[in-house]
Amino acid sequence: MRFTVIWIGAAGEGYVAEGCGLYLKKLAPMAQVSVEEITVPKSIRSLAPTQKPQKEFELWQSKVPNGSALWLLDERGKQFNSLAFAKEIEGAFVRGRSSITMVIGGAFGHSEQAKKEANALISFSQMTLNHDLIRVVLLEQLYRGLSIIKGLPYHNE
Repeated sequence: MRFTVIWIGAAGEGYVAEGCGLYLKKLAPMAQVSVEEITVPKSIRSLAPTQKPQKEFELWQSKVPNGSALWLLDERGKQFNSLAFAKEIEGAFVRGRSSITMVIGGAFGHSEQAKKEANALISFSQMTLNHDLIRVVLLEQLYRGLSIIKGLPYHNE
């Protein structure tokens, strides 16, 4: 299984790098996971909030591998419990996807074009989570989902 995780901007807090590193290490024996951290140029940071999502999409869209399912993290997306999330991951590969790409957008979300191109919009909470924290949550849930798929004793239910 191959996964690409794309996020906008550099992590700001030390706990984020530590948490991401922990789950990337745990994921390594289970799947190929690559992380693409997209640096936003000053020319885009200075745009109006309504313009930023489209410009950010233009920065990351070429990072999505051919044949990959595109899942955007979005506060209005579908929510899953951990077992259903694991089934969703497994289902993407059963349906012939070569990989899954998950994108955490910038502070103003994803552009309408990105949402149209996405195979799924996924939400981890009805609450708004900051962009540092959601990185760790995404990697932990990916680890949990793969543990469920592989029958490993990480998830208790």
